Amino acid sequence: MTLFSRSKHLCFLDKLSAARGIEYLVVDQNFCILDVSHRLRRFANAPQSVEIGADVRLSFPELRGVEDQLRAVLGRQRDCFELVGIERSRHSHPFYINLQILENQEDSDFKDQWIIWLRNLRSTFSKNGRSKRRSPPLLCKLPRQNSEHYSLL
Repeated sequence: MTLFSRSKHLCFLDKLSAARGIEYLVVDQNFCILDVSHRLRRFANAPQSVEIGADVRLSFPELRGVEDQLRAVLGRQRDCFELVGIERSRHSHPFYINLQILENQEDSDFKDQWIIWLRNLRSTFSKNGRSKRRSPPLLCKLPRQNSEHYSLL
């Protein structure tokens, strides 16, 4: 059974995101994954949990506890919600990602959905001389106009 029919817009997003090194997922108002870009699993905390129909919070536990802020994006009380500097580690090699969550306005046939953009910050952190040692995450709310922006550094 297919939960989601890919639109032309999402096929275009695949090409665009691959060219820019950005991945995405589409999630419905019940936090079920509807679509993922081809290489998104490498950013997930639990790559095996990235499945169509699965709860996105299984793959990205950082989204637990921020459901009200995400619903505010769908309700258009906020433009976006961001999580910045999320640490992941694969084979003892840490890297950092940003999540930017917007209402999916790309396709009017699919309302009440988020599109979550993920960007690898590895090159940014190494260019800035960022320390590679592991430290416990600190959640800081950073002010932005009409959006929520959090840093997990």
